This record gives sequence, structure tokens and C-alpha cells, in this order.
Amino acid sequence: EDEITGLEGVMQILHALVSKQLLWEQDAFERAKQSFVQTYAQVSKNLEAASAEYLLGSMCKQDGRFTCVPPEDIEKLTLEDVKQAVNRFLTTDNVEISISGDFDPKVMDMLALQYLGTVPPSSQPARESPSIPLAATPAQDLFFEISDS
Repeated sequence: EDEITGLEGVMQILHALVSKQLLWEQDAFERAKQSFVQTYAQVSKNLEAASAEYLLGSMCKQDGRFTCVPPEDIEKLTLEDVKQAVNRFLTTDNVEISISGDFDPKVMDMLALQYLGTVPPSSQPARESPSIPLAATPAQDLFFEISDS
């Protein structure tokens, strides 16, 4: 009986991602949204997590790419919007895969050919990922005092 290794399982998932063979389920999407909302709530109730979130927000000028997403923003998302956003950037001419770990290079070559070499070319051209630079500010020390509750 052939057993699928962890590495082969990952390659199968990559194949499904790049060839857009994913199953987009509304109930799974709603559970994911709920998970993000719960994480946001948990961060606000945990002194250590809230402090880390506050520091991170201060260091990156409240850039939403680095902090928890507010529930009101999560609720605005639709499954179709998320699906379109993901598919816009997953094209065969826009894929780069980095692999690290303890593996046999010959096995990796075989799996890459089997799972990624068989993906047909994308019908749409690659879209360039948006580049949103961090706010340029002069270097400065940050000082915080977190009062005890």
C-alpha cells in the first residue's frame, strides 16, 4: 500500500492551489471569518497579546497588514470577493516555491515534476502583487508605559 508522505501531501495542495481546483465552501468560509473575529476578541482580553498587538501597531504605524483585522472588516468579506482576490495572484507564471528541510533532492525533483510540472499554463497573465510601502519615518526610539489593570 502506497503511503502519501507529508511532502507529497503539500505538493498535492500546491497543485490544487495553482491549478485552481479548490473547493470553495460557504460554511467553511463563515467558520474562518468566525475564527478571525474570535482571535480579535481574544487578543483584546489577554494582557500579553494586547500589549504585543499595541506594540506591533505602534512600530508599523497601524498598518493593517501586520495587526489583527477588526471584526467589522471581516464581516464585509464575501466568499466570491476572497476567491477572486486569491485567484488573481495564483497564476503559473507568478509562482515561486521555496523548500527547506530534510528531504531527498531526487524525491523532491520527482514530486515537483509530478505535481507542479503538470499544471497547465494559466489563461490570465500574472498580476503584479501590489506594493504598499511602509510609512517612511526617521528612526526613533519608542517608549511605552502599560499601566497595571
